[in-house]
Amino acid sequence: FDRLRARRPPPQTIVVASLASMARFGAIIALAGAALGASVTPVEKVITLLEGLKADVEEEGKAEAATYDKFACFCKDTTMSKSKAVTDGRDSIDSLSATIQEKTASKE
Repeated sequence: FDRLRARRPPPQTIVVASLASMARFGAIIALAGAALGASVTPVEKVITLLEGLKADVEEEGKAEAATYDKFACFCKDTTMSKSKAVTDGRDSIDSLSATIQEKTASKE
């Protein structure tokens, strides 16, 4: 048993050595992870592009909805204005036709 103790390093040395090994292993893993993380896979590129496209489409959709609302309001206002103008024109035609008939009848 004494022989084994003589060959075995003191416990502090084992702990320090194992911590150093773990630190080296952690550094290697970190570097490998950084190297793998730095490169973007084609699928990740497609996902990124699709997310950007989705954001663009949503933004354009909001802008188009606002434009449509303005156009719909314009159409409604214009339709009401034109309808009123047509109704006023018909009333005017009826009034003027009656006036013409009265004046024509009074001349005869």
